[in-house]
Amino acid sequence: MSDQMPVSDLESSAGPWTCPRCGRENKAAWTTCPGCESGRDGRPPSGSVPDHPVRRTGGLNVLLGVLVLAALVGLVVWLAPTVWEWVAEQATTFWDWVDSRT
Repeated sequence: MSDQMPVSDLESSAGPWTCPRCGRENKAAWTTCPGCESGRDGRPPSGSVPDHPVRRTGGLNVLLGVLVLAALVGLVVWLAPTVWEWVAEQATTFWDWVDSRT
């Protein structure tokens, strides 16, 4: 399987080229810049997304994040005493076993 390059691109692909849009050094065989996806002439590809897409940070996402974090903290606080009691019980059992072996 091989990519067919247009003759015009073959002529201009004598060596590495620098993207006029972002300044990235690109391989000779590449027809588009992987950094900004523009062509050798610096124009963005048709149908491309803008340079800085609109960020969607809605209040619902923040509220959901805070609720999940609060639930995790509550779970840890609720389980911590039970876990530490179990750890203490296991430690006591272990040290009793060590004392019985000596």
